[in-house]
Amino acid sequence: MGRLVMMGIGALLAGLYFTLQAGWPWWRAQRSGVIFTQGYRPQKVERDLDPKRFKSLSDRRRKAALGGLLVSGGGALAFAFGAAMLVFGA
Repeated sequence: MGRLVMMGIGALLAGLYFTLQAGWPWWRAQRSGVIFTQGYRPQKVERDLDPKRFKSLSDRRRKAALGGLLVSGGGALAFAFGAAMLVFGA
């Protein structure tokens, strides 16, 4: 059960990393109205000049952040289950 606890901690941390990696630029874009593309040469996309592309990029970042939250939630469940089995014995 110790392995389950360690895997839960790892999944929790990985999920938080993925959430912040995609969520932080999304949050900044919502506040400032400017989002940057990912790639070799990032391009600036402004909400006022190209609203359709901005919305598309913003939606992709939001979905990626939600995926990280799902991984993190699964890790939290694995950690809680493993810790409960260690504490209460099974």
